[in-house]
Amino acid sequence: MLNVRICMGITMAFIALHPYSVSGQNAEKEYTLDEIVGLALERSELIAGGRYTVKESSEYRKQATALPNPSIGLSSGYVSADGKRGAAYGVTLTQPFVFPGKRRSIDGIMAMDEKLSELDLREAVLTVRYGVIRAGYSYMVYGELLSHLEERMRRFRVMEGYMNSRPFAASRARMDKYIVSGRILLLQKELDRLKADRDRYRIQLGTYLDLPENLRISAPLFVRGPEITEEEIAESAAEKNPSVRRLDAALEKSKLRRRHATLGRYPDFDLTAYYNADPSVSGETQAGIGMTLKLPILDRNAGEIGGTEYGAMAAGEKLAFQKRETKQHVAAAFREYRLAAKNLVRFPESLLDRAHGQLADADREFAKGTIDLITYLEVESQAHETHLAFFESQMEFMSAYTGLLFLAGRDDFKTGE
Repeated sequence: MLNVRICMGITMAFIALHPYSVSGQNAEKEYTLDEIVGLALERSELIAGGRYTVKESSEYRKQATALPNPSIGLSSGYVSADGKRGAAYGVTLTQPFVFPGKRRSIDGIMAMDEKLSELDLREAVLTVRYGVIRAGYSYMVYGELLSHLEERMRRFRVMEGYMNSRPFAASRARMDKYIVSGRILLLQKELDRLKADRDRYRIQLGTYLDLPENLRISAPLFVRGPEITEEEIAESAAEKNPSVRRLDAALEKSKLRRRHATLGRYPDFDLTAYYNADPSVSGETQAGIGMTLKLPILDRNAGEIGGTEYGAMAAGEKLAFQKRETKQHVAAAFREYRLAAKNLVRFPESLLDRAHGQLADADREFAKGTIDLITYLEVESQAHETHLAFFESQMEFMSAYTGLLFLAGRDDFKTGE
């Protein structure tokens, strides 16, 4: 029995000094978080599509303000007069013109369409950036937590083997064995759930770019979090929040459409130059210029003018609501950020080193028989809770931090602070 306990002590000490590492078991392709963000921004179809949409809007803008093509009319025939008969012909050249000011208003409307496309592209870039950061950082943290849980499993497997090696177990020893066996069963369930969650984040990364299945992501862990004030975020959100900027541009477009509708009361016109000749009969020629326009009597474009006025009013109200909503979201998000930053300080990485030291001490004492299983499990559970608290604080801060930056329309995410 003494030899078994000695072997148990050596094994537990080995576990304490050589923690399990997942990366050592499989050949994994390693990326930094900055690398996969850069690759996603470079390869994302969403961003590429946004860039093409901007170019599309630019081309439409050019076409919308282009001068209409002139038209030419040719005519020929025979005329007779005073017993004479001969050929006659005529030429007309017509150039359409829009009422002064309309082309400029059309250009303004199309410019706002181009700006809206640029804002959509900007939002797509932010969406991809923070989508990759959230999924990539979560995948990394879950990988670390998975390594910790696999080490726990290995530790309990060693304990189970030690207990199974005792040929004549007393009642208390049998109860200890039941406890350890039950803990292993629960740990296996937790381990499977954690693997599935980590794979879910890898699949989320596949939304933005193709990555190998055996993937490892590295990034500095947060320490305190960047110093950010609520006023700073609120000011940035008022100017750069994607939804606010889009509705602000929509309001400007509505105002331009209203102005263009007002100009629609005044008709466009055509200028026509003509030349007619009757050389063989009378020898007469006619040349001149004329203008054709519609009389704004029956249609004064009142419906479009009224519609665009209501459209501008609607855009203004939506913008006011979006600003109010964004302001409230910033206030709530900043409180989440502040709490998450406090938890970063409350659960520093040094707690893990302390937990490992306490667990190694418990391993030694349990192997020597100076503490019972219940005491050992309490220390082991406390070490596990410390790991969970540390990694949860990292995840909560990452989520709060990226959410705050997205609301503010900023892309200056930083790790390791």
